[in-house]
Amino acid sequence: MAASFNLFSRYGVGQFYTGLTRDDVGGLKYMYKRANQNYETIVGGVVGTGGGPWGGIGSTNVSNFVTNGIRYGVDKVTFVRADFDSLIGELFVPITNRFDETVTTQRGAIQQSIGRIVAVPDILFIALDTTTRGTFTINRMFGPNGELASETISFMEPGGAPIAAQFITTTI
Repeated sequence: MAASFNLFSRYGVGQFYTGLTRDDVGGLKYMYKRANQNYETIVGGVVGTGGGPWGGIGSTNVSNFVTNGIRYGVDKVTFVRADFDSLIGELFVPITNRFDETVTTQRGAIQQSIGRIVAVPDILFIALDTTTRGTFTINRMFGPNGELASETISFMEPGGAPIAAQFITTTI
């Protein structure tokens, strides 16, 4: 969905598109490139682990867990199909992601094991009919001259869990 208005762009505010633009692909390529280094704070829900593949999440022995530092790009993204269980109304089974990362701080490069319990999808691809009434919320912000400044469309998943990023396609 276009986020802003530009006189020289064919994309408008609040309009949906079925594919990624070259700019979108270029941005994703930059973000996920392994050589990309950015100063970042670790995302919420990530905790230090003991390092063994069978250890629990949230080990109490991790005293030097680094939250702020220079981190590398993730190099790859894995998409997992999540089927909706209509019998009990469950969409997503929580999973635990564990991995090692290298963080550069003032003390130098530090290797640490971290883990994160994923209870709701980070990215969700949805195919539905957006012409019917549902659980969509449209928020519009207008500028000082009455022009449309931004438009946000939010969608709540069954159970009320918000999703970080959604890609919605329709047959229209």
